[in-house]
Amino acid sequence: MLIFTQVVKAQPLKSQADKYPGTGQKSTAVYFLKYYHEEDPEKIIFSRATGRSVAKDGSFCLMDYQLTDLSKTSFSLCFDATGMPTQYGNEKELTKVYKDSVHLNFRGKDTTILITAQNKLINPTNLWFWKYMPQVNETVIVGGIRKNFITNKIDIVDVAYTYMGKVKINVLNKIGPYYLVKSVPLNGSEGVYDERWYDKKGMMVKERHVVGKDGVRMGELTQIVKHN
Repeated sequence: MLIFTQVVKAQPLKSQADKYPGTGQKSTAVYFLKYYHEEDPEKIIFSRATGRSVAKDGSFCLMDYQLTDLSKTSFSLCFDATGMPTQYGNEKELTKVYKDSVHLNFRGKDTTILITAQNKLINPTNLWFWKYMPQVNETVIVGGIRKNFITNKIDIVDVAYTYMGKVKINVLNKIGPYYLVKSVPLNGSEGVYDERWYDKKGMMVKERHVVGKDGVRMGELTQIVKHN
């Protein structure tokens, strides 16, 4: 169990002085995806462009690019070589993860969360398929930090990720095998889960987000663009 306490205004995060992780980061390819509700696939609710950059030491960033300008990122999630998050966010709001604490902004205040089990935040699934091949039915539980604006608290949310095996699906008008991963929040609402399909580079090509009685949201790859 990851134990943490919240300290407001302790060791404040100097967001303007910290380099935003997306700055200067480029991936070799950008994946464009469109999102829609399952019952109305013709109506696009939003689109995104994603990529991964990898440093020589094995650390890497997952980035969302601005759709109209791939030289700019709108969000970055960075990890060390083991899958431990190091920092994430955008130019306006940056969260940094340290050995014993997480620094973030919550309701306009710089906040420090003291943690006692940093390893619980490691997400090895971000290494799956391009660096590590999991066994079928292999499951890992990953802890994440969620800003709860309803309770006015910061929560730790556990998610179980399971590799389900290879599945043949249609991607960019071609039928091929892709790796299916199912994720279930362990302390979330009943009936909520995600199914995501990845290629051999570990990049997502399809997503199915199930929110119980509220319906299903789909994500689908529309093109892959080389990033010069």
